[in-house]
Amino acid sequence: MTYREQDAGRAEEEAQAAARAAEETKRFAEALRTPRRSPLSYFKSWRAQRFIATMLGLVALGAGYKVFGWNLERLMEYGLYIFAVGGSALLLFVFGLAGVRALRERLSRR
Repeated sequence: MTYREQDAGRAEEEAQAAARAAEETKRFAEALRTPRRSPLSYFKSWRAQRFIATMLGLVALGAGYKVFGWNLERLMEYGLYIFAVGGSALLLFVFGLAGVRALRERLSRR
């Protein structure tokens, strides 16, 4: 293989690498332009809120069983309160996110 053939092969590889880099840059710029989904949108559906509240309640019940040694009777007794507190905490979190977002938008308009 001559030096000219090696140089031609090297130039072709460099051109292909430059084309790949340009394509990747184009895809990255396109990804930056597309709007990202707000974290608040995950909590807008009632199903998602109910699911997350249920999971928080189950975690709290599991912690009561393992950490505090509650028996089944006590778990059933406190279960309603735990689910109510978990749901309230989730609602406070969602409304807190919404409030922070609204405040940020209001401050950015000034």
